[in-house]
Amino acid sequence: MKRILLFLAAAACLATGCNRAQKFTVQGNLKDINFYKVDSLRLESDQLEKPIFIAVNDRDFVFKGSVKEAAIGKIFPVGISKRNQFLILEKGTITFKDGLACGTPLNDSTAAFTARLKALKDKFPNPEDKELRQKAFEDEFFKFVTQHKDDPCAAYAILLAKNRMSKESLSKLIQTASPHIQNDGDVSALKKILTMTTN
Repeated sequence: MKRILLFLAAAACLATGCNRAQKFTVQGNLKDINFYKVDSLRLESDQLEKPIFIAVNDRDFVFKGSVKEAAIGKIFPVGISKRNQFLILEKGTITFKDGLACGTPLNDSTAAFTARLKALKDKFPNPEDKELRQKAFEDEFFKFVTQHKDDPCAAYAILLAKNRMSKESLSKLIQTASPHIQNDGDVSALKKILTMTTN
């Protein structure tokens, strides 16, 4: 009887997707991510056991892998660690348009968010509008992080806000995200830096 129950539990687990590994493909051309004269790339994420290295053929690249859950990823030119391309690794095929990852639900959300930020910049072009523009920017960041407080979009927005907000506002933005996102590698590191500089 126990064997039958274990078998049924295993079958139910398979049927409901207990193995929720999200297989992804990341593809594009170097010009899509504003990299030039690069022979190889690496993809890193806290959700990957080790970085994925690939050679670039005729400026085109393709990464394939899987993550246990959607997570922030970064593409680096091999040998250059100061420049990178952010994206969210999740199930599906991820491509790039105008330097932004797209083609999957979370990447499309971050691309739309970035487009809204650009629209705000265009809405307040004059220097005298600086305070209004900053408030509109911060409102958009807080709204987006609140909507995505438990998924990698929140981490993406927080990392994007790093050089666009005061330390106080950035700390509040981090607190808006769920504890899961606050403990994410890059967000957690940023939180520690902010704590050290404000004490």
